[in-house]
Amino acid sequence: YIPLDPRPDATEITEMCQLRGAELGVTVTSLTVKEIKSLAIDPKTFIIGEIDYTNAKLSSCFIVGDVIVKVNRETPSTFVQLSKLLASPGETTVLVKRRSFVTPPGNQRVQSAMSALKLSVQKKCAYQVVTCKKMPYDVFLSTSFGFTAENVNVTKSIKKFVVAEINGNTAAEKYFSVGDILIDFRGLPVFNDGSTLKQFNMTFQTVGEIDVLIERPVTVKNREATAALIKGHLMKHDTPAMSDEVAQIGKHAALYHNMFWRRLTPVSITMKTG
Repeated sequence: YIPLDPRPDATEITEMCQLRGAELGVTVTSLTVKEIKSLAIDPKTFIIGEIDYTNAKLSSCFIVGDVIVKVNRETPSTFVQLSKLLASPGETTVLVKRRSFVTPPGNQRVQSAMSALKLSVQKKCAYQVVTCKKMPYDVFLSTSFGFTAENVNVTKSIKKFVVAEINGNTAAEKYFSVGDILIDFRGLPVFNDGSTLKQFNMTFQTVGEIDVLIERPVTVKNREATAALIKGHLMKHDTPAMSDEVAQIGKHAALYHNMFWRRLTPVSITMKTG
């Protein structure tokens, strides 16, 4: 398999267009001028910047971050030409470049999940359904799904589970990227108690397929803000597992230090992860 994120060791959240993607055709009935404007398409890159999730047609066809490549087999050279092509009467085929393994969630799934979690839909964020399937040709070195999701405070009263770390040679490395915010799992909202998260690996291993609704920060400002929240959360070491790891590192480092100054044979520092 090929990792979704080509920069697994990046210290910031990877821009959507740098994630592994593919081109695919989307068929949509002619769009009104109002609908085209609501997509907030970048006039230079032709990247879709917003989705109106009250509009069933748009939310079932497009994803924030989609790059429009062609419309009705024509490659637009200007934004004006693109707008005219999108407004063509009848059915329109739009070729977009999109993140791999994701599909539009549709307005009902987004609205239902966000309502259950008492959250609001965020502008400049991509809502997408990631579908993970066990394929016979995929070889993973771990039976664990492979990511660590931290329950991060986005405000004083609101928390969201954010993918903060991804292990190599795992299913998570193929399908997810640091910064993905987990909204629902197979239609079940991901609540703060974390009970839904416990079903990820078990379902993937037994059923062989899972789908997850995620929220992905798209703009530079949103990516930086989410990255700062993750880093701030991790700095607090507020999870027992993390505290144990820090203690182990400190203990082994101190032992090595003492042995070094006593001129004993150096030993390598090792850390056991749970």
